[in-house]
Amino acid sequence: MITLRLLALMAFLLAAHVPNLAAHGPGQHVLGTVTGITGTQLDVTTQKGEKLSILLNEKTQFRPRGASTSGPLPKIGDRVVVETTKEGERLVATEVLFSNKPAPAKPAK
Repeated sequence: MITLRLLALMAFLLAAHVPNLAAHGPGQHVLGTVTGITGTQLDVTTQKGEKLSILLNEKTQFRPRGASTSGPLPKIGDRVVVETTKEGERLVATEVLFSNKPAPAKPAK
C-alpha cells in the first residue's frame, strides 16, 4: 500500500512539473529520500540506492507538495524531486519538490 502511494506521489510530482522541463536546460532530475540537510547541502538517497550530495544556494526554491510558492525546508525522510544544474562536477539544486514522509501505519486490531 505504501509503495503504491509512493508511486502515485512521484507520478503526480513529475506530471505537475512536466511543462517546466524544457526550460531547465541540461539539468538532472534526482528522485529519492532526504537523508540529511544543512543550509548549503541536501543529501538524497535515490530510488536505486545511490547517495548524492546536492548543493543548495540562495536561488534554490523549496516547494512542499501542493504548494505553488516556495515554502519551508524538507525534513529527513521526506521524498523529493530535485531539479539540478551542474557546476563543474557538483550538482546544484534549483528547485526541490517534496512531500512529508507518511505516518507509520497503525497496527490492525
